[in-house]
Amino acid sequence: MNNKNESRKVALFTNGFTPFKKEIKEYVNRIVFGKGTLFCWIFSIMAIVFGLLFGGLVLAIALAAICTAFLSLHITKHSKFKEAMKAFENLVSTGYEGWRSVFFDDMFESDNNTYYYEQISKVVKGKLCLHIIIEKKLLVMVKKDAFTKGDYESFVLFLREKLKDNPEALKGLR
Repeated sequence: MNNKNESRKVALFTNGFTPFKKEIKEYVNRIVFGKGTLFCWIFSIMAIVFGLLFGGLVLAIALAAICTAFLSLHITKHSKFKEAMKAFENLVSTGYEGWRSVFFDDMFESDNNTYYYEQISKVVKGKLCLHIIIEKKLLVMVKKDAFTKGDYESFVLFLREKLKDNPEALKGLR
């Protein structure tokens, strides 16, 4: 038996939960849009005021057009949330019971897929979950209070150790 199979025998952390609206909303806010939406609102208001005070009507209209583009992010964000909720509701209707992730020493499994720590491109800490991004396209959600083996604090230390050679992936974990 090789080392990979031997290490798979012992699960170090197990996490499982069924995501509901609040977890999906956190995903959309933290991963899809981050903190950019708030910045867009502040920038938009400041740009319109600045344009009116210092540049006249033409500059104010130009800045308002730019701001409208930025504010459309908010509308897009809402549609992305609705899209994510609909996809999740469709998944639940097929009998899906939720995420279950098992973390071993050299790899982890989530929803019957196997991943290696080297594949993690980013970890983002939310209020409810850790969002583990795999190769910038897949998501594994780990709910902070849903560990059935191990605990959240130990898991974060474990991830920091596994990703110590990839500081870019750890930026969202601070």
